[in-house]
Amino acid sequence: MREEDPTIQMGIDLEKALEEIEKLTEMASSKGKTIRFPFASRQVIDLASDIPLKRKIDGDGRKIILRQAAKQLGIEAHDRPKKAAQYSSGIMKEMERLARRDGLDIKSWVEDKVSSDHRTS
Repeated sequence: MREEDPTIQMGIDLEKALEEIEKLTEMASSKGKTIRFPFASRQVIDLASDIPLKRKIDGDGRKIILRQAAKQLGIEAHDRPKKAAQYSSGIMKEMERLARRDGLDIKSWVEDKVSSDHRTS
């Protein structure tokens, strides 16, 4: 299997992220809410694009720039192995438990939570 060019893959990932942001923004707007994505601003994207690839990732594809930033900020976890959020935080399990408690599947439960009946503002 051929390895993908990291620069091309980052462009694809950015495009997907921006599409997802657009969908989330539309969904929030339909519920009378506003979501802000400061790290997806044109200025941040341009700045990140100007950083050389060798400063962003190492030979194993690890995002060293994020670890270096975390270290400079004094975040103790900067050198810990990466874990997917859905496995390490338990958030999905808790959401699934709450959905079952309410007799709903996870998608219906989330939709119920963002419906107009649950607005706080």
